[in-house]
Amino acid sequence: MRKLVILSISLLLALEVHAFGLELDNLWYETNADDISVCICGFSSDFYKPATHLEIPATVTYNSKSYAVTSIADEAFSERTGLTSVTIPEGITSIGYNAFYCCSGLTSIAIPSSVISIDMFAFCRCYGLTSITIPEGVISIGIGAFSQCNGITSFTIPSSLTSIGDGGAFAACLALTQFVVTKENTAFIAEEGVLFSKDKTNN
Repeated sequence: MRKLVILSISLLLALEVHAFGLELDNLWYETNADDISVCICGFSSDFYKPATHLEIPATVTYNSKSYAVTSIADEAFSERTGLTSVTIPEGITSIGYNAFYCCSGLTSIAIPSSVISIDMFAFCRCYGLTSITIPEGVISIGIGAFSQCNGITSFTIPSSLTSIGDGGAFAACLALTQFVVTKENTAFIAEEGVLFSKDKTNN
């Protein structure tokens, strides 16, 4: 029994070691359970005044070990109104809840083809956005992910996209007049500027 207890404690300690935070170039990261990748969590200080452009690195090196940056955390850059552009590298697979909420200075953003999911309200209230590309590879977009992006006039829905959160991802986009759905998409159709599920039960 004593050996079992000691083994259990050792395993718990090992798991804890695999999750730690690190600060590099005024950005904060947390390691993932695989211990070879990290999630970017935001700027390292609330008082840090970043440049207008944010470039998220594809990899970071800490203590001579390299980690792939694979996700953007919930609320990572929420309300950073000074940002006007963001570079998201290939290798990022998910963009978290409220990740860029109310980044009202953003004017354009390119999402890499490695991204699979865009969570709820990820770009909500990015009033300055005038263009955004949702690439092939994105499977799901959460509720309100692009709501109140008033500068967007059209969205293209890729063939890979099969899930949009109940209530829609594009609410109150005042200038939005057109959806373009790629013909290979099996989940959605667009008619007269309105996006529907294929069976027209949701929009």
